[in-house]
Amino acid sequence: MKKKILIAAYDMAIGGVERSLASLTHLLDYERYDVDLFLFSHTGELLQQLSPGINLLPEDPHYASLLKPVKQVRREKHFLLTLLRCLPHVDMNLTSRKWRNSGKELSFYAMQRIRDYTFPVLPRLQKKYDAAISYTWPHHFVLQKVKANTKIAWVHTDYGTAYMDHKRDLKQWSAFDHIAAVSQGVADAFAGLYPALAEKLTVVENTLFGDLIEAQANAFTPGDEMPQMSGVTNVLSVGRFSYPKAFDEVVQSCAILREQGYNVKWYLIGFGHEEALIRQKIAEYRMEEHFIILGKKINPYPYIKHCDIYAQPSRYEGRAVTVQEAQLLQKPVMITDFPTAKSQVQAGVDGYIAPMGPVGAAEGIAYLIDHPQECETYIENQRTHAERYVNAAQVQKIVELIEGESPL
Repeated sequence: MKKKILIAAYDMAIGGVERSLASLTHLLDYERYDVDLFLFSHTGELLQQLSPGINLLPEDPHYASLLKPVKQVRREKHFLLTLLRCLPHVDMNLTSRKWRNSGKELSFYAMQRIRDYTFPVLPRLQKKYDAAISYTWPHHFVLQKVKANTKIAWVHTDYGTAYMDHKRDLKQWSAFDHIAAVSQGVADAFAGLYPALAEKLTVVENTLFGDLIEAQANAFTPGDEMPQMSGVTNVLSVGRFSYPKAFDEVVQSCAILREQGYNVKWYLIGFGHEEALIRQKIAEYRMEEHFIILGKKINPYPYIKHCDIYAQPSRYEGRAVTVQEAQLLQKPVMITDFPTAKSQVQAGVDGYIAPMGPVGAAEGIAYLIDHPQECETYIENQRTHAERYVNAAQVQKIVELIEGESPL
């Protein structure tokens, strides 16, 4: 008899976590497991990339309302949820005043408090599972609303960078049987914050469905959006336009490179609330012709395939899926030295790690331009060890967690 598995996540909007989840659905053994996927909202461009083998459960309007603006929730007459969504704002206003200069990311605390207020009134799933996987934090849903013999929670980010209620968070994590961290750096940061949970931790790196990525990379050429011109180095970055990605800083990096005589064009694929800030920086540094926002792309892989250098200038990351994808597509990669960077790139082997900040990112790009032979070494190493980026073997770790084992 097949075991019954549940995976829970918020939606399938374009993002690294969602891409890794879509890839994972193609690598599960559906002859061995019946797998249900519960999404709070049936939205997002990556819905179409889910495996046909997975069973997408019906959307529940109560959970979908958590991902909608409060005004829309009120218009849909979810009056109790409207009230409960508003209550955390008083808490947030006090917290923001206390922590606004701390350098910590407050969005984690906001999500945590909204879930704390709303989840007591939300419905439970009636079906019982052999194992339930909570793929996105905070993990209230699987912990409070799902019946399962084994419960597994994923951690995708560097916990040293976020502000949250750690006492509540520790209580929540402690209730899970296993905790999967997407890199050794993420696991180390998490264990440093919650040492009592170290024995529950397993490193399970993001998996990629390599055949799909390579097919999509060959779907078209960017053409006039990212023209290939002699003597011009095309740099590409992909990700949400948010504080962790530091895209606002690399507008200055592009300006520094231009001042130093490097003929670069820096392209940016993504979307998010910091787009206005990035455009402000483009105008400030007069980089309109050299720093180009391409916007949201369901299929970013042709752009990765045809760029000269892929850059991830983040302030912090758990494990950047886009870097893994660029390595799979055999591109010279430059990332900044955020705390978990060494879990992502082997410096001098399959990529270059530059100092953080706009000057450091500019130095990293300049180094790769000035050392084409080293870039060829990266590409050859990526080609030789492609399985390292696909990470299909990581699925066996997930199987062991589902079966109640502790992978080494």
